[in-house]
This record gives sequence, C-alpha cells and structure tokens, in this order.
Amino acid sequence: MAPELIGCWIALMCVYAQGQTPFPTPLPFASPSSCALSQYFQAGNLSCVECGHKEVPTGDGLSCQCEPGYIREGGRKSSPLRCMPCPPMHVSTRDGLFCLSCDLPTSFNPATQSCTSASCGPSTTGVYKDSLPANSSSSGSRLCATCPQGTWSGGQGLHCVECGIHDCTLCSAEYGGICFEASQSLSLAPPAAFSYYQTHFTAAAALCQEGNYSACQLLANLCVLQQYAPLDPACQQARTISNDLLPPIYYAEMGADELLALADVQTRLVARGTAGSPVLPLVVTMFDLSGAFLGMVEVTDEILLCRDLPSHTEAAWMAGVDYSLKCMLDPQELSTAGKTPTFYDLFLRDQGEGVDRLYPVPVLVEDYVNAAGQSVNTGSDPSKWQFVRRFFLQESVSNLHVYARAMLLHVKLNSNGKIFPPFLGIKYSPLLESEAALSSSFSVQYTQQSSTAFIVVLSVSLACISTCVM
Repeated sequence: MAPELIGCWIALMCVYAQGQTPFPTPLPFASPSSCALSQYFQAGNLSCVECGHKEVPTGDGLSCQCEPGYIREGGRKSSPLRCMPCPPMHVSTRDGLFCLSCDLPTSFNPATQSCTSASCGPSTTGVYKDSLPANSSSSGSRLCATCPQGTWSGGQGLHCVECGIHDCTLCSAEYGGICFEASQSLSLAPPAAFSYYQTHFTAAAALCQEGNYSACQLLANLCVLQQYAPLDPACQQARTISNDLLPPIYYAEMGADELLALADVQTRLVARGTAGSPVLPLVVTMFDLSGAFLGMVEVTDEILLCRDLPSHTEAAWMAGVDYSLKCMLDPQELSTAGKTPTFYDLFLRDQGEGVDRLYPVPVLVEDYVNAAGQSVNTGSDPSKWQFVRRFFLQESVSNLHVYARAMLLHVKLNSNGKIFPPFLGIKYSPLLESEAALSSSFSVQYTQQSSTAFIVVLSVSLACISTCVM
C-alpha cells in the first residue's frame, strides 16, 4: 500500500466532525512516511508534528503516547497529552494511565522499564497480574500469578486486568470487554438490536467519544448495517460525536442536486494516448467489522461481487465507456462471507490543473428511509436524495441479511471533457440461503452535461438498479 495513499486517507478521515457534512471535501495527498522518528502525522493539517517531552509516536504514527516509565497526567480523558514520571523502580501500564511496582517474584528491569519474571510470559503458565490503584496519584503493583476470580485476561494473556479500567468495585457493567465505572453516562443498544450490535455498541460509542479511532469506525459500521436509519442509536451517535476520528457518514444533507452540479472536479477523461486520464481513477479504503483499517488501494475488482477475468474487469474503468457485468452467486458463499463483512469508502483520485487529491464518491442506497418514513432515494429527483459515505457488498451479521443485488456507478461528463462528481447507486436485497442462486450486477454509466438528458437517463438508471439483473 503506497504511503501517499495512507496519508491522504488519514486526512479524509480526520477533516470532518459530527458525522455529516454538506458536501464531500477533497484534500491533497500527503504522506506520513516523511515524519521523523520523533514526530507523528497530524491528519487535520497534513503535517509532521514533534511529540512532546517524554512522548513517543504510537505504533501507527498517528498520535503520541508517553514513553515507558511515564504515565498520562490527568488520566485517559486529559487533553492535551502531558506525561509525568513514575516513582523509581516502577513501570507504567500499557495504557499509560497508572504506575506499578514490581512485586515478587517479578523484578524491575531498568533497560526495558518493565517487570520481568522467569515464571511469567506467553510460554509459561504464569500471567502478569496488575493490581490497579483507584487513581493515578497512587501506585498499584504487578506480580506473576494465575488470574484470580473476578478478573479477565488482557494484553494477549500476558497479564490480568481487573475490569479493564479500575478496581471492580467501581464498575457498573461490562460492554464489549470493557468495564465501565458507575459514574459514566452510557448509551445502551436497543433491545431489538442484533447480537453484535448489543455486544459492541455501548463500548464503541463511549470509546469513540474518548478518541479511540477503531471504536469510531465500528460505530459508523453499525450505522451502515442499520441502513443509515436516522433514529438508530449508532447513527445518532455518529451524527453527534464531535472529534477528528469519526468520518462523516451522511453527505449533502443540504441537497444532493447541488452536489452533483459542482464543477470543481479537475479530472479530464480522454482516450488512450492523449493528455488526461484514459481510465476512471478510483481509490477505495477498506475496514473490517470491528473498525480496523484493512488498506487503501486503487480499485480493480474490490467493490465487485461478480468476478471476471482481470482483462475484462479493466474495461469497467475505461474512460467514457459504459460497462455492465451480471452474474449468479452462491447464497451459501455470500452468507459465509457476510459473517465478516468488509466496509468500503470510495474516492475519485482527482488529478489535473495542478491538483492531486482524493474526491469522496457519495453513495445512494435505494433502501434508505428518512426519519419521516419516506423512501427518498427511489425517485429521480436528486434534490430529495440522501447520499451516504460507506457501503458493504454482503452481510449476514445484522437482522437484515442482505447483499448488493445491483450497483450502478454514474459519471456525468462536462462539456470540456471533465466530469461532475460521480456517485454510486446500490440496491440491497435479502440474502436468501434457501435459493439455488442469487443474481447480481455492476454497471458504469456515462451521461452528458445536458440536464434534461441526464434526468431521463438517470430515471432509467435508477429503475435499472432494481430490475436490470439476471
């Protein structure tokens, strides 16, 4: 995966707040690989920033953390980060919140700033047990022992953690493997939510508010699985949480027609051998269900359920050429893949007129229903549409169990060879395992600038989303 793609993806994740934006905003490419070992990549302004005193970059290079032997002053919710030293012969917990003494049979290792024991470790029966203090102003301890009743094993089995945060007596409930204090205000999953939602929603919402990146992506994924239902708790949280880590999941709430008429895309599509792009340059970022980032690549067949020869698939992205691919799919295979769905954010790599940037491609989910109970995306009037950001190809995690029966990428050509913002239409249908086979299609369609022709073709195209499959 190219470093410059990673940098631009990070910037696009971090530029928005509160889960929504009037229009998708393109940003220039930037790379975190240029940052020094003592710096982290600040996605908000695409720059390398020096970590503070006694701080080091995190493993992903996206923020700073206290170096070993130091803890975060003020606890995990404090901002900005300030590090204070642990007492001599003490170690810091992995989350950088508490100082611990090394109790027998462990001993303090000054070279690694850690507690070590021959009796503990991945290849032994012993585990490191942390007895955490009630607050960061006092010290706890670390020793080698078997996890006692009432604790759970964390850190890949290397140590036991009491409730994950504090002493269990201060905890009110556990959600998604995280124990929360009785004083914390938590958002609870609705009783009718599917199992994965019930298990992970509360922790995802709470940790996203505290700045946990994967938790924010998981929260967005839960909303996507609920078909972006405006009154769903995950979708409501995604709209209201204000930080740099939660991507906007609703686009153009001021009017999709205005977005489609924007003339700021610089990409010029041309035939091969002339100045411009002979292909539609698309880039996709991918996430797993838990919110982990899976990568960012130039699109080939990543967003296609139907598979074809690579030489045939390349035709889907040829500039100005309509494309259609239809197939029959095994519902059992779809259901198996749907248990661990992948989520996609689609972008146009916009190059030309001195720019090189990623332009978000909005998604039109036909099945979307607004807060008033209206299916606003089924008609041909763009002013009533609701664009969204993220999509999946199949899922068998929620109560819906659906797959993308038809996908249609719309590209409107400008009079000077450039294009207006493209968008992707998706029609989901029930994933019925009882069927012998399920039909699916993927199409790319180009239209000219004439608004009348565009609406006529668009009306046909939207109807095709529902009917143009095998």
